[in-house]
Parts: sequence; structure tokens; C-alpha cells
Amino acid sequence: MKLYHLCLSHLLVFGLALPLAQAQDYLSFPLNKSEIKVLPQRFEYQLLDKDRFRIGDILFDANRLDFKISPKGKDNYSIKFSWPASLLTKGDILIKDNAGKAIWQQNMEKGHLLIQKSNISMDESQYRTDTATFTVNTFDSDHFTKIRNSPFFRFCVHREEALTRIYLCSKELYFKHEGRRLIFKSRDSLRPDSFVEINGRVVGGQGTIFLQSADDALSMSAQLASGASIVIDTRLKAVDFVDVAITEDKTLTVKAKGAEPVNEEDVLARTGDIWSAKLNLGRPTIYLRGEGDIPMRQEFVVTGKIRPDSLQIPIISKAGQGTYSKSNTVQLTAPAGVSIRELDKKSVVSKNTDGSFSWEVKELEPGASNVRFVTITTPDAEYVGSWDFFRGLKNEIYYSFLLPAESVDLKFQQAINNRWQWNVGYLNFVQRLNSEPTFSAESAQFKYALKPGANPVDLNAGLSASMEEYNSNNFNILGFTLGGYLSTAMPSKYKDYFDNYGIALKIPFAGTGSGYTVAPSLDADLTIKKQTGTWSWQTGLRLQSYRFTGTNTEVDINRTSIILGISQFF
Repeated sequence: MKLYHLCLSHLLVFGLALPLAQAQDYLSFPLNKSEIKVLPQRFEYQLLDKDRFRIGDILFDANRLDFKISPKGKDNYSIKFSWPASLLTKGDILIKDNAGKAIWQQNMEKGHLLIQKSNISMDESQYRTDTATFTVNTFDSDHFTKIRNSPFFRFCVHREEALTRIYLCSKELYFKHEGRRLIFKSRDSLRPDSFVEINGRVVGGQGTIFLQSADDALSMSAQLASGASIVIDTRLKAVDFVDVAITEDKTLTVKAKGAEPVNEEDVLARTGDIWSAKLNLGRPTIYLRGEGDIPMRQEFVVTGKIRPDSLQIPIISKAGQGTYSKSNTVQLTAPAGVSIRELDKKSVVSKNTDGSFSWEVKELEPGASNVRFVTITTPDAEYVGSWDFFRGLKNEIYYSFLLPAESVDLKFQQAINNRWQWNVGYLNFVQRLNSEPTFSAESAQFKYALKPGANPVDLNAGLSASMEEYNSNNFNILGFTLGGYLSTAMPSKYKDYFDNYGIALKIPFAGTGSGYTVAPSLDADLTIKKQTGTWSWQTGLRLQSYRFTGTNTEVDINRTSIILGISQFF
């Protein structure tokens, strides 16, 4: 039982630390309500010479698509490939003969991939030129014979997904006899000129394509005179710039969610799914990740006065973190000489006797973000501040199927307010294991969130207590549990697949009936979830260890199950 208590204590420590570590909330000053114009994202390309081609801030150099081969034991060889790492670091590598037929192929997960900084010249310092090197230590003599006897061959690196395709191919490579030695070399093609195609049409050697939405598909193919080639199919990723300010050193600080900067060094900080970055005020630009991490240039035009970062409007109350009501009120404070007033008919701002401001918002749409705005007036200028009032959905129906031993779990949950929830559930072990008795359980549970929030986007920690009835062919027991839960956002690199992950623990600690009592037990869920509108898809592991003790007898039920669950909020 020490393990159970340890798990619970860690959960409670993390949960208690979560609200205590929360930063102060402030109104945002969105770019679309400020004196700054957000230009459409654009895809840039440029032919530099017969070997080099620029895609945004990435330099593609045919001379850096390198191939090396060396003997490694009897009838075996080691091969090493190199290419621009900023274009792709996962996918497949192929070797193609002179007819374009693949004679060898391998996924990058089955070898050793190394990312290194490249030695660059001064005129290349503005570009990302990192090199990816992939090594395979098992290249047999049959494949070596095929490429040695081919008039020439190429290696290609490619990655294909639903909305993107990236295909890089090297120059022509061949083997040549010099005396008794077999020399490996590369050569330029006989193509007289390089050329570029955009969406199937030949275009000039340098260009910019403006993309208006994530529905705009872009297909680019570049054939370099040296023989190397690059094909990219991509789209932009949507981005929402939620805040902007100007610092004392005359740089812009922007906050956004959605598409992220291609260069992690540009990111100042992350809070949940919001990132921030500093931009040069003279020419504020940043490269953002499109589909497949292809760089898209994002540029801004400053047309007037921008809020200084010293002007901040704190939110005193936490009522803005989620509600289930049609209306909501938050308390704001402002520096001396600064006033706040409503900007729309669904808001009312009033000044309190202590100098703070009450901001009441009405007609909030359920299950949706409700971004509302206020006007901030300073002695020098007016700015528009905003806050996202999320109105949650109170009710949730949950169903899960557990494998390999079949079990079903049904639950109805309802929020009382943005801290308290209650639920009723039914669990049935449909398939019995070995000498297990029949087993089912009905439960009534209360949950308390350690910070206010609202479903279905609530990421929180909390405590739980429940009353449960355990039914078997041996007993009928009324028991009690204590527990807790923790849910947090997935790391950004996994956001395309899942939105959050969490743990939920219940510790049955007391109960009696039919001559049996509940011994300390454990019920734990480890889950990952994907939210799609009002639907939530879940998978993970459930660990169940129940013990019931009677006179001269014990009943143990132990299961480890895979959870396949779905829930709907309404």
C-alpha cells in the first residue's frame, strides 16, 4: 500500500502546486485591434546559382547532399547520407538507379540520425544551414553491386503526410576506376539551366507567393542545373496574434497561438499554447512553420502608436478563467490616469469606489470562446484590450471499452459551478479472468477543482470523493474512496495528435457488506485525449487492484486494461 499512498501524495503535491504557480492574468491587446497591420503569410523562394536554392530562411545547397560508403566487415558496408536538416528530419531515404527505380529504401527510424551545425560563409549566415547525417551500418554487397554497376545513381530523402510532401534528391553519383582503385564521385547534370515550377507552371528564379488561408495549397518543384532537385507541397498554418507591445529598447513583443516560429531561438517564452517573440521595430518579420515545417514569412506594418509594455491591466478576480453562466464579471485594475470603458453593447464597465473597474459581459455563447473588448484610455493614446470569456458545457456523457479482458465503463457528469462537479457511473467486468468472481460497481462522485475552469477545455488538478457499491456473486459492499486528478496540455510537438494527458486516482479505503470489508485498494487511469468540438476521444491505461476481506477469506481483483473511450459534452 505504500506505492498507492506515494502515487496519491505526488498527485496532490502537483495539483496543489499548479494553482500556486499560476501567473497573474492580464488583458491582452490583440494586433487586429491595434495600430499594426498583419500581412498575409508568404512563401519565398530564390535560385542563387546552379547548386543553391533558398526556401524562406533555409538554404538548400546541392553540395551538402552528401553520400559516403565504406567497407564494414565481410559482404557488408556502412553508408552515410547528409542533407539540409531544416527541411526534414524524418521520413524515408532511397537510392535510385539511372532509370529512377528505387534499389534500396529505409525509414530514418531504423538508423542513426545526427543534426549538426554547418560551416558557413558570411553571406550564408542569415540562413538556417544545419545538416542532418543519417548512418546505416548494414548495407549488403548485393545492393553495393547494383549501385556500382549502375551508370549513375541518386539518393533521395522524402517525407509525405496528409497536407505536405517534401522530396530532396542529390546530384548524379557514380563509381569510377582510377587504376586499380574504385573511386566514388559526383557530377553536374547536362541540364543547361535551373528552373522552378509553382502549382504546375514554370515561374521565374525568385518569387513570393501570398497565402490567404490554410485551404490554399502550394506545390513547388525546383530542378537545379547541377542535377539536384527539391519538391515541396505545403500550406500555411493559421496563427492568431493575441497581444502586442513595444519595449523601452524599441522592439516589438508579440504573443500568438497557432503556427509557431521555425527557429526555436526566436521564442521568448511559452504559456500553454501561447508563445511570445521579439521583433525588430524597423522591419518586424518572423518565419512561421507551415505544414511540414516549411517556413512562411510573416510580416507586420506599424501604422501608429503601439501599447508600451509598461501598460498592463491586471485581472483581480479569477472569474474569467471559465464559466457556465450566460454572463460573467471580472474585476480590473488600471494605473493612475488610465480609464476603462466598454466597446460593445454586450458589455458594461463601471468604476468601483476603490478605483478598480467591474467588467460585466452578457450573452456568452455556450461551448465557445467569447472574446470581448474594452477601450483603455491613457493621457497619450487609446488602446483596445480583450479577454476570452469561455462558457463551458455543463454535461458530459462518457463511455469506454476496456481490453483485453472486456469491461465497460459508463458515466454521466455535470458541473455545479467552475470548481465543483458530480457524476454517477457504472462499471461492469463483462469478461471474467481465471478464477475472478463476477464484478460490477456503481458510483456517485464529487470532484473539486483546485483552480476555476470550464469543460471541455479545462486543464486542471483537483480532489475527488465517492461512494461506491461493489457487486459480486460473493458480496454486495458499500464503500468509499478518496482521490485526485491532474490534466495538462500535451507538449507542442505532439499537439497534432493529442491535446492533453492526465492521471486520475481513486483509493478505496473503507466499506463493508455481506461479511466483507474493503481493504485499501487502487484504481488509476493514465490517459491521453483529443478534443474535436464537443467530442473527446481518449486512450490510455487503467490499473485496477481491489481487495475485499471476509472471515477467513480474501477476494483479489487485479487488472491492467487498455482504455478506448469517447465522451460528448452538451
